[in-house]
Amino acid sequence: MTLFICGSPRKKEGLSYALLSAHRKNEPILTLPCQDAVPDFDAAVIAFPLYFDGLPSELLSFLDRLPEKKGQRIYAVCNCGFYEGKQTLTAFEILEDFCLCSGRRFCGGMGIGAGPLLSMFKRLPLRFRPHREALRDLDELFCAVRQGEIFGTRFYDPAIPRRLYMLCAHGSFRLRAKRLRL
Repeated sequence: MTLFICGSPRKKEGLSYALLSAHRKNEPILTLPCQDAVPDFDAAVIAFPLYFDGLPSELLSFLDRLPEKKGQRIYAVCNCGFYEGKQTLTAFEILEDFCLCSGRRFCGGMGIGAGPLLSMFKRLPLRFRPHREALRDLDELFCAVRQGEIFGTRFYDPAIPRRLYMLCAHGSFRLRAKRLRL
């Protein structure tokens, strides 16, 4: 059985949940905090945003409560607000250390830079999206999970210039600030 874990504090409204729900096949997605008993699993796909170069604290405490079972496979999808997907490397190292200490296997993951763009351009056809390569490889990750293969760790930057991303991000912040004014 494959376990899908959304490690985002935003739960179902977050990008992490959207990435998981688009690629699972009728399996439930655990959102945190999870008080229920965790079912036995062979593989887990954990999607989470990057928080201070690491995992969100709720996700860390959840991982500590997972029952240990040797050989379980862990895959990760991490999105961040930084332009460079490589900024997620430390989070993957934390997950890899967790797996080594608990007898699990870290089978890889995807570090997606400029994560907010994923939700900004979701209505565009895939060939025009800044994250088209990452979205294609997300299918490959879920295929590797189902077949029990190692995916490896991959990092993705958007297919737009960094300066344009910064303009989009600043414009988005300004719109949110205007909406929150009293």
